[in-house]
Amino acid sequence: MIRKLMILAGLFMMFQFGFSLSCSMPRRYEIKENDILYSGISVKGVDKSSFKKLDINLAKDKNNIYYRGKNLKNLDLETFKVVSWYEPVPHPVWGMSCKFRYIERFRDKNGEYGIEDISDGELKLEERE
Repeated sequence: MIRKLMILAGLFMMFQFGFSLSCSMPRRYEIKENDILYSGISVKGVDKSSFKKLDINLAKDKNNIYYRGKNLKNLDLETFKVVSWYEPVPHPVWGMSCKFRYIERFRDKNGEYGIEDISDGELKLEERE
């Protein structure tokens, strides 16, 4: 009986440790001395002096807007505006989870957009009315 309880306690601790690791290592932008990285990969073509993180996935500089380290082309930087944020709701029992606040929708002079990841890793912008 004690052996079974020890096994259950060990499994519980292992799952908790794995969950906490996944929460502590999200993909995000990092500003290093000579480089700007997204999940450890250098962001190409970024202007380091004007770079600003908007959320864990979106960032901008004086020339472009970046999503997960990739330049979002055909967006008007001058009229870019955040429309809505995803706000994680705490679970009534466990409290906060691994979910982070992030931008869900944005607009520019051409329209309003929602971001959707495609399974092959490419970014798709869907124009919304």
